[in-house]
Amino acid sequence: MGMLLYMMELQAKEAAEKTASKPIPKEETKPEVKKVKQEKPEEEKKPSRMEIMRMNVATVREYATSQGIEGANAMSGAELKRILVNKMFEEE
Repeated sequence: MGMLLYMMELQAKEAAEKTASKPIPKEETKPEVKKVKQEKPEEEKKPSRMEIMRMNVATVREYATSQGIEGANAMSGAELKRILVNKMFEEE
């Protein structure tokens, strides 16, 4: 038991000598760089499938027209919703 304590003391002394002998590096101060937050143009948020299915017919027609679906005014809401959901998953 005494030998174990002696060995532990030697290791502690060696570790202390290693850290004491190393010079402590000076911290270099770097000039502060201010990050300018670049404003990105707002991207049009695509509605989820559930949001499309819950839209009323007028909103679905308006959204379908903005997505380039021709003849949206002549289609029923269910047809437009199906087309929009299919188009949404084809692009991914």
